[in-house]
Amino acid sequence: MNWKLDTKLITGCKLKKIIKKPSYIKESTIDLSNLRPVVDPDLKQRNDNLFKALVNSLNKKTSL
Repeated sequence: MNWKLDTKLITGCKLKKIIKKPSYIKESTIDLSNLRPVVDPDLKQRNDNLFKALVNSLNKKTSL
């Protein structure tokens, strides 16, 4: 049996190349103007009621 060691896996590793990340924030070029958000009406109503109760509770505590 004549076995050969595949040295391409060892020498071709990506440890040699260290890619530096850019120091700036890239602006998004995707157009999102045609997307319409989908909101569950029941969830929106429950969320609105929760916020109303939290604001009322906060107002009662600060008015004392």
